[in-house]
Amino acid sequence: MTEGKIIYIIILLVFLLMIGFYLARIDVLSVYDQTTGKLLFEVPLLDDRFSLWYIHSIQLTPSYENFMVKNGKMILYETVYETVGVGLPSINEGSFYMKDGKMVMKLHREFKEILLRIYPKPDNSIVVRGKKFRLMNYAGSEDLIRLSIHKGYNPLYLIWQKVRS
Repeated sequence: MTEGKIIYIIILLVFLLMIGFYLARIDVLSVYDQTTGKLLFEVPLLDDRFSLWYIHSIQLTPSYENFMVKNGKMILYETVYETVGVGLPSINEGSFYMKDGKMVMKLHREFKEILLRIYPKPDNSIVVRGKKFRLMNYAGSEDLIRLSIHKGYNPLYLIWQKVRS
């Protein structure tokens, strides 16, 4: 094989790889400081799901708000509570049932972005694939943050970026 053909094949492979990186883009959850507009952190959503986790201020029990991402929107499809009481839903908007000793409410609310005020007591966190991101590690008490979704590069690209740096 001539040197010219080898170079041509390498260029073709690099080009195809670049197209693959572009076409296989995934949803990324971005967290911004709403006041300054500064990007605080991003998390690739490989399975298009994430949760907002917090300790309820009155009941002092963990609560989850589970989201899926579809067409650039965050869809709240489920809330999970350990108890029912003051400040927690008692009227179901969708279906309401018990699962593993917890109350689960199925619903459907769509958001283009979510604004969230950060407080230390509830330990506001984002959970992605079992990993908890405590928002107080990224923003100060009483800061207003904004969650939004954008298309990012696929995981192979992210790994390649880490290897390069």
